[in-house]
Amino acid sequence: MRKFTLIMVSLAILIVALGYTSCTTQNPGFAIYLADTGEVLLKNSDIKAFLSTENAFILNDGGVKRWNSFSTSTGSANIVLYNRDFVMKIGNEEICRGKIWSMLSSSSYEGIGLWGFIFPDGENSYIRLQEWDYGLLDSTVRSKIVEHFSGQHKLKTDY
Repeated sequence: MRKFTLIMVSLAILIVALGYTSCTTQNPGFAIYLADTGEVLLKNSDIKAFLSTENAFILNDGGVKRWNSFSTSTGSANIVLYNRDFVMKIGNEEICRGKIWSMLSSSSYEGIGLWGFIFPDGENSYIRLQEWDYGLLDSTVRSKIVEHFSGQHKLKTDY
C-alpha cells in the first residue's frame, strides 16, 4: 500500500509540473526558418514592424545583426542565402514556404520569395516578401501576417 501511495504522489507531482511547464512556455510567435536546417533567419523580436503596403519586414538592430550573421568570408548573407528554402511560421502553424532570392540572379522562382538582402531606407532597414508570379502576396498568407503583427501593435501601412 505504501508503494502505491508513493507512486500516486509521484504521478500527481509530475502531472502538476508538466502542466505548469506547458502553461509557462512562451509561444514562439512569428519566425522564418531555413527549411533544411531549421535555423532561425528572423523571429518576432527581430522585427520592428510589418509594412503591409510593401509586404516588408522592417528590422530592428537585432534583426539586421541576425540576418548579417549569415555572411561568411566568401560572401554576404545575400549570396550565402540565395536560393535556399525557407519556412514561415506563426506559433506552430506553417503559413508558407518559399525561396530566398537575390538581385544578383537573373533567374526567377514561381512562388513566394523573400528578398535576400536588406534594403536601407533612411532610418529603417527592411526585407521584402513577394509572390514572383504577380508581385503580390497570397491573400491568405498576407492576412495571417497582418493579423499577427496587428495584434503585436507592429503593423504599419506607410513609412
